[in-house]
Amino acid sequence: MNAIQSRTEYFFNEGVVSNREYPPGYTVKSISEQIGILQKYFGDIITDFSFDEEALKIQCPEGYDGKYALINWKALGKSYEDAVNTTIKACARACGNNFVNRREGALGSDRLRWIEEDQRVWELICAKQNNNVIIIVPCQTGLLHRGRSAKEVRLKIKKTKKEFGLNLLDVLSIIITHKNRFQSDTDLRISCIGNKYSPGANDCCPQHPSLYFDNWAGINLLTINSQSYAASGPATAFNPYFNEAS
Repeated sequence: MNAIQSRTEYFFNEGVVSNREYPPGYTVKSISEQIGILQKYFGDIITDFSFDEEALKIQCPEGYDGKYALINWKALGKSYEDAVNTTIKACARACGNNFVNRREGALGSDRLRWIEEDQRVWELICAKQNNNVIIIVPCQTGLLHRGRSAKEVRLKIKKTKKEFGLNLLDVLSIIITHKNRFQSDTDLRISCIGNKYSPGANDCCPQHPSLYFDNWAGINLLTINSQSYAASGPATAFNPYFNEAS
Protein backbone atom coordinates (compact mmCIF):
# COMPACT_ATOMS: atom_id res chain seq x y z
CA MET A 1 0.00 0.00 0.00
CA ASN A 2 1.52 3.34 -1.02
CA ALA A 3 1.45 6.52 1.04
CA ILE A 4 -1.44 8.09 -0.85
CA GLN A 5 -3.58 4.96 -0.59
CA SER A 6 -2.74 4.62 3.09
CA ARG A 7 -3.74 8.25 3.72
CA THR A 8 -7.01 7.73 1.84
CA GLU A 9 -7.81 4.58 3.82
CA TYR A 10 -7.13 6.51 7.02
CA PHE A 11 -9.63 9.19 6.09
CA PHE A 12 -12.24 6.61 5.13
CA ASN A 13 -11.99 5.01 8.56
CA GLU A 14 -11.79 8.04 10.84
CA GLY A 15 -15.53 8.30 11.50
CA VAL A 16 -17.04 7.81 14.94
CA VAL A 17 -20.28 6.19 16.09
CA SER A 18 -23.15 8.66 16.30
CA ASN A 19 -26.64 8.09 17.66
CA ARG A 20 -27.82 11.66 17.04
CA GLU A 21 -31.04 12.02 15.08
CA TYR A 22 -33.26 14.70 13.58
CA PRO A 23 -36.07 15.95 15.83
CA PRO A 24 -39.03 13.55 16.04
CA GLY A 25 -41.41 13.95 13.14
CA TYR A 26 -39.10 16.17 11.07
CA THR A 27 -40.18 16.29 7.42
CA VAL A 28 -39.38 18.52 4.47
CA LYS A 29 -42.10 20.99 3.50
CA SER A 30 -43.51 21.21 -0.02
CA ILE A 31 -41.65 23.44 -2.47
CA SER A 32 -44.56 25.89 -2.53
CA GLU A 33 -44.52 26.16 1.28
CA GLN A 34 -40.77 26.73 1.26
CA ILE A 35 -40.98 29.45 -1.37
CA GLY A 36 -43.74 31.16 0.59
CA ILE A 37 -41.44 31.34 3.63
CA LEU A 38 -38.51 32.60 1.56
CA GLN A 39 -40.73 35.34 0.13
CA LYS A 40 -41.51 36.46 3.67
CA TYR A 41 -37.87 36.93 4.62
CA PHE A 42 -36.31 37.92 1.29
CA GLY A 43 -39.21 39.71 -0.39
CA ASP A 44 -37.66 43.10 0.35
CA ILE A 45 -34.74 42.38 -1.99
CA ILE A 46 -36.12 39.72 -4.34
CA THR A 47 -39.27 40.19 -6.42
CA ASP A 48 -39.00 37.13 -8.67
CA PHE A 49 -39.10 33.74 -6.94
CA SER A 50 -39.29 31.73 -10.15
CA PHE A 51 -38.06 28.14 -10.46
CA ASP A 52 -37.73 25.48 -13.14
CA GLU A 53 -40.83 23.30 -12.94
CA GLU A 54 -38.91 20.43 -14.54
CA ALA A 55 -36.81 20.34 -11.36
CA LEU A 56 -39.88 19.16 -9.46
CA LYS A 57 -39.46 15.84 -11.28
CA ILE A 58 -35.99 15.23 -9.80
CA GLN A 59 -35.95 11.99 -7.84
CA CYS A 60 -34.71 12.17 -4.27
CA PRO A 61 -32.06 9.51 -3.52
CA GLU A 62 -32.42 7.17 -0.57
CA GLY A 63 -31.07 8.67 2.62
CA TYR A 64 -31.84 12.27 1.69
CA ASP A 65 -34.25 14.47 3.65
CA GLY A 66 -36.12 15.59 0.54
CA LYS A 67 -36.09 18.40 -2.01
CA TYR A 68 -35.29 21.87 -0.72
CA ALA A 69 -35.87 25.26 -2.34
CA LEU A 70 -32.53 27.06 -2.22
CA ILE A 71 -31.78 30.61 -3.34
CA ASN A 72 -29.36 31.37 -6.14
CA TRP A 73 -26.78 33.48 -4.28
CA LYS A 74 -26.55 35.96 -7.18
CA ALA A 75 -30.03 37.19 -6.27
CA LEU A 76 -28.84 38.14 -2.78
CA GLY A 77 -25.80 40.31 -3.37
CA LYS A 78 -22.95 41.38 -5.63
CA SER A 79 -20.62 38.85 -4.04
CA TYR A 80 -20.87 35.53 -2.23
CA GLU A 81 -19.83 37.30 0.97
CA ASP A 82 -22.70 39.78 0.59
CA ALA A 83 -25.14 36.92 -0.04
CA VAL A 84 -23.98 35.05 3.09
CA ASN A 85 -24.36 38.14 5.28
CA THR A 86 -27.82 38.84 3.86
CA THR A 87 -28.88 35.26 4.60
CA ILE A 88 -27.49 35.39 8.15
CA LYS A 89 -29.60 38.50 8.82
CA ALA A 90 -32.69 36.82 7.34
CA CYS A 91 -32.10 33.71 9.47
CA ALA A 92 -31.79 35.86 12.58
CA ARG A 93 -35.14 37.50 11.78
CA ALA A 94 -36.77 34.15 11.11
CA CYS A 95 -35.51 32.68 14.38
CA GLY A 96 -36.20 35.76 16.48
CA ASN A 97 -34.18 35.69 19.68
CA ASN A 98 -33.16 32.08 19.07
CA PHE A 99 -30.16 32.65 16.78
CA VAL A 100 -26.59 33.49 17.78
CA ASN A 101 -23.80 34.17 15.29
CA ARG A 102 -20.63 33.32 17.21
CA ARG A 103 -18.48 34.41 14.25
CA GLU A 104 -20.08 37.82 13.79
CA GLY A 105 -17.72 40.16 11.95
CA ALA A 106 -15.42 37.28 11.04
CA LEU A 107 -17.12 35.73 8.01
CA GLY A 108 -15.55 37.83 5.28
CA SER A 109 -14.00 36.44 2.11
CA ASP A 110 -10.59 36.44 3.82
CA ARG A 111 -11.86 33.72 6.19
CA LEU A 112 -14.91 32.02 4.69
CA ARG A 113 -14.39 30.39 1.31
CA TRP A 114 -16.61 28.33 -0.93
CA ILE A 115 -14.88 25.12 -1.96
CA GLU A 116 -14.25 25.40 -5.69
CA GLU A 117 -15.44 21.90 -6.64
CA ASP A 118 -18.77 22.49 -4.91
CA GLN A 119 -19.14 25.92 -6.47
CA ARG A 120 -18.66 24.41 -9.94
CA VAL A 121 -21.37 21.82 -9.26
CA TRP A 122 -23.71 24.53 -7.96
CA GLU A 123 -23.18 26.63 -11.08
CA LEU A 124 -23.89 23.60 -13.27
CA ILE A 125 -27.17 22.99 -11.43
CA CYS A 126 -28.14 26.67 -11.72
CA ALA A 127 -27.44 26.60 -15.47
CA LYS A 128 -29.51 23.42 -15.93
CA GLN A 129 -32.37 25.11 -14.03
CA ASN A 130 -32.20 28.21 -16.25
CA ASN A 131 -30.44 30.32 -13.61
CA ASN A 132 -33.70 30.93 -11.80
CA VAL A 133 -33.76 32.55 -8.37
CA ILE A 134 -35.04 29.35 -6.73
CA ILE A 135 -32.97 26.23 -7.29
CA ILE A 136 -34.49 22.89 -6.32
CA VAL A 137 -32.05 20.29 -5.01
CA PRO A 138 -32.34 17.09 -2.95
CA CYS A 139 -30.37 17.58 0.27
CA GLN A 140 -29.61 15.86 3.54
CA THR A 141 -28.74 17.90 6.61
CA GLY A 142 -26.38 15.48 8.29
CA LEU A 143 -28.09 12.17 8.99
CA LEU A 144 -26.65 10.32 5.99
CA HIS A 145 -23.07 11.10 7.04
CA ARG A 146 -23.41 11.55 10.80
CA GLY A 147 -20.23 10.88 12.73
CA ARG A 148 -18.04 11.17 9.63
CA SER A 149 -15.37 13.81 9.22
CA ALA A 150 -15.49 16.49 6.54
CA LYS A 151 -12.37 14.96 4.97
CA GLU A 152 -13.93 11.51 4.78
CA VAL A 153 -17.13 12.78 3.16
CA ARG A 154 -15.22 15.00 0.74
CA LEU A 155 -13.21 11.97 -0.42
CA LYS A 156 -16.46 10.10 -1.03
CA ILE A 157 -17.83 13.08 -2.99
CA LYS A 158 -14.71 13.21 -5.13
CA LYS A 159 -14.99 9.49 -5.85
CA THR A 160 -18.69 9.26 -6.74
CA LYS A 161 -19.26 12.79 -8.14
CA LYS A 162 -22.95 12.46 -7.24
CA GLU A 163 -22.88 14.69 -4.16
CA PHE A 164 -21.51 18.07 -3.23
CA GLY A 165 -21.03 19.76 0.11
CA LEU A 166 -23.65 22.24 1.28
CA ASN A 167 -22.27 25.64 2.15
CA LEU A 168 -23.35 27.98 4.93
CA LEU A 169 -25.67 30.06 2.76
CA ASP A 170 -27.65 27.01 1.66
CA VAL A 171 -27.88 25.52 5.14
CA LEU A 172 -29.09 28.83 6.56
CA SER A 173 -31.75 28.95 3.83
CA ILE A 174 -32.87 25.49 4.90
CA ILE A 175 -33.06 26.61 8.53
CA ILE A 176 -35.17 29.61 7.51
CA THR A 177 -37.73 27.34 5.83
CA HIS A 178 -37.38 24.56 8.41
CA LYS A 179 -36.78 26.09 11.82
CA ASN A 180 -38.04 22.84 13.33
CA ARG A 181 -34.86 21.09 12.14
CA PHE A 182 -33.49 22.18 15.54
CA GLN A 183 -35.63 21.70 18.65
CA SER A 184 -33.27 20.55 21.42
CA ASP A 185 -29.59 20.29 22.26
CA THR A 186 -29.63 16.57 21.48
CA ASP A 187 -30.53 17.11 17.81
CA LEU A 188 -27.91 16.23 15.20
CA ARG A 189 -25.72 19.23 14.44
CA ILE A 190 -25.06 20.36 10.87
CA SER A 191 -21.58 20.68 9.38
CA CYS A 192 -21.38 22.98 6.34
CA ILE A 193 -18.59 21.19 4.51
CA GLY A 194 -19.07 23.18 1.30
CA ASN A 195 -17.02 25.92 2.96
CA LYS A 196 -13.51 26.22 4.31
CA TYR A 197 -12.91 28.59 7.18
CA SER A 198 -9.61 30.16 8.18
CA PRO A 199 -9.71 31.52 11.75
CA GLY A 200 -6.63 33.67 11.25
CA ALA A 201 -7.55 35.03 7.81
CA ASN A 202 -4.61 33.24 6.19
CA ASP A 203 -4.21 30.47 3.63
CA CYS A 204 -4.74 27.73 6.21
CA CYS A 205 -8.38 26.59 6.27
CA PRO A 206 -8.74 23.77 8.80
CA GLN A 207 -12.32 24.57 9.81
CA HIS A 208 -15.84 24.81 8.41
CA PRO A 209 -19.09 26.39 9.64
CA SER A 210 -21.39 24.43 11.92
CA LEU A 211 -24.91 24.96 13.23
CA TYR A 212 -26.23 23.52 16.46
CA PHE A 213 -28.95 24.11 19.05
CA ASP A 214 -28.59 24.73 22.75
CA ASN A 215 -31.48 25.13 25.14
CA TRP A 216 -30.31 28.55 26.34
CA ALA A 217 -29.46 30.50 23.18
CA GLY A 218 -31.27 28.55 20.49
CA ILE A 219 -29.55 28.05 17.11
CA ASN A 220 -25.82 28.77 17.18
CA LEU A 221 -23.50 29.44 14.23
CA LEU A 222 -19.81 28.81 14.81
CA THR A 223 -16.88 27.08 13.08
CA ILE A 224 -15.29 23.77 14.00
CA ASN A 225 -12.30 21.67 13.00
CA SER A 226 -12.77 19.17 10.17
CA GLN A 227 -12.44 16.05 12.31
CA SER A 228 -15.22 13.59 13.18
CA TYR A 229 -17.84 14.52 15.74
CA ALA A 230 -20.43 12.13 17.14
CA ALA A 231 -22.83 15.05 17.59
CA SER A 232 -22.56 16.30 14.01
CA GLY A 233 -23.22 15.27 10.43
CA PRO A 234 -21.83 16.79 7.20
CA ALA A 235 -24.59 18.25 5.02
CA THR A 236 -24.60 17.41 1.33
CA ALA A 237 -26.78 17.79 -1.74
CA PHE A 238 -27.37 15.44 -4.66
CA ASN A 239 -26.25 16.55 -8.11
CA PRO A 240 -29.00 15.33 -10.48
CA TYR A 241 -26.81 16.28 -13.45
CA PHE A 242 -23.69 14.45 -12.32
CA ASN A 243 -23.34 12.73 -15.70
CA GLU A 244 -22.76 16.16 -17.24
CA ALA A 245 -20.19 17.35 -14.69
CA SER A 246 -16.65 17.76 -15.97
